[in-house]
Amino acid sequence: MKIPNFFAVLFVVAGATMFSSGCKSNSTSPKTSTDPAKAAQLVTAASEILIPRVALIATLPSDTAAFDLSSANILYSQALDQDPGNLDAHFGFALTEVLTLFSDPTVAKLQQSGEVGFSANAMLSILKSGGVQQFTRPITSDVLGKIRLANQPSLALHTVLAKSQAGQLPSHDQAIVETNILPVLANAIVHLQQVTNTPCYQFLITPQLMGVNNGPTYRIDLTEIYLLLAVFQFFDADGSLFVAYNIDYNSSTASSVTQAWQPSSPFLTLRTNGVQRMKDTRTNYLAMATSIRNGLTFLMHETPHPETDVIVYNPQDQSQVQSAIQDVDSLTAFLSGPYSIGGATANVGSLFLNPITDVKAKLPAYTASSRPNSSGTYDAVLTWQASSFDTWVFPDPTFNGFLPGMTNSGLKQMFEINASTWSSSVIISG
Repeated sequence: MKIPNFFAVLFVVAGATMFSSGCKSNSTSPKTSTDPAKAAQLVTAASEILIPRVALIATLPSDTAAFDLSSANILYSQALDQDPGNLDAHFGFALTEVLTLFSDPTVAKLQQSGEVGFSANAMLSILKSGGVQQFTRPITSDVLGKIRLANQPSLALHTVLAKSQAGQLPSHDQAIVETNILPVLANAIVHLQQVTNTPCYQFLITPQLMGVNNGPTYRIDLTEIYLLLAVFQFFDADGSLFVAYNIDYNSSTASSVTQAWQPSSPFLTLRTNGVQRMKDTRTNYLAMATSIRNGLTFLMHETPHPETDVIVYNPQDQSQVQSAIQDVDSLTAFLSGPYSIGGATANVGSLFLNPITDVKAKLPAYTASSRPNSSGTYDAVLTWQASSFDTWVFPDPTFNGFLPGMTNSGLKQMFEINASTWSSSVIISG
């Protein structure tokens, strides 16, 4: 099961011709065409801008200027004004919307920081993977890893603090993600979903369209469209999770550390729209899983075109495809209901549907101070107000329903804390 030059093929897709073959859309939305012929002309003009960029982007992925496809994006948008039902325009608009993001210097700098998974290299590596299972496993593993991190408070906190110390405070990058990236991804997703409403939609990519005289012809269908949609949904979910909470932290001075850990401080609290961002995270992860499953299901049941299909399904691929489907089904189950984690029952969905407003407020009552460390920064010192292990109580051991039915004694056992190991304070490294 190969995906030959998939990334390059997807760039060229927007310039190919759609062969409808009497195909009908499943969409129920009204479509009023003003001038379909004019729309087709605009799509062609947009493609004439897009196609020459393919080789440049493929050979120089670090050249941010090459990703500026805003002129093509405008033409695709104008085509949609003339014919809202033009699926080539929907696909081209979605693709150029996202690709143009990589030409933004602020986004390019964000890619280098590694704060979020959204990057040209990440997109390139996913789309050039060697098979369906190789495509799905890195995504599902990344998502499960992020969610499982939240189940280990000390590790999750260490990760947040480490990011906050790496130069620019996270709020700077959060603003870029929220303002520059998420709206574009949401819009692109809507347009790709419009394409998936037409099951027999396809592109036929000829050598001539790719600028050569000889070579293979590629057929792009909903298998590839669904997988690209899954990539966009993954980026949207990852970005939404990143912007949900205030994670700025400055350990360079004693006063800033002490202030950050005050119960009234904004650190580790939901940002503006944080509740919705957490819901968006879960929605997009689940939608991503559905898109991958739909793409694989389409692949298994479509009429084969072995000479032109980009992803070719063979009977011997059955176990590989089923394994990939099991991966995304496990992710869906993990996000949808109670799940067994380390001997306890966790409702992971509650982390997103009923997010904790202030993580600090879920800790037993404490006072905050700081101390210098050997690295030249300051550690936080949380001193419990409780005078003994027995009076050391979590205000909500269920953590907003994340651990349904959990009690204080059960939570202490889960963290392996008892009277002999309990300490009156805890040190959080800066």
